[in-house]
Amino acid sequence: MGPALTWRMTLEVDGPDGVVAVAVSPDAEVLGFASGGPARDADGPTEWELYTVNVVASAYGSGLSHDLVAAVTRQRPATVWVLRENSRARGFYAKEGYVADGAMRTHEATGLPELRMVRH
Repeated sequence: MGPALTWRMTLEVDGPDGVVAVAVSPDAEVLGFASGGPARDADGPTEWELYTVNVVASAYGSGLSHDLVAAVTRQRPATVWVLRENSRARGFYAKEGYVADGAMRTHEATGLPELRMVRH
């Protein structure tokens, strides 16, 4: 995929209040997805949480991740948990207006430290 990357977005309900956005190329290749819904933290600073954003490497820098986040959050205040060592993801979320709020936890599947970022 080059700079002329195009996609169509599909939104689906994920549970009673959540949403999943899927971006598909004109050739029906899944280019990325994002999901979000009610915040899962009892002490969460927002009511909405961005659960995940994933895009294929060929879509990096295309604006697809931004569009997926916008589709799922609709620009409302939101939190997102990110692996502390994932500087690329932290930088992306910072560009989207998220800042670390000091909360930390251990990622269940990997045992790696995560930090919470918040966009108000």
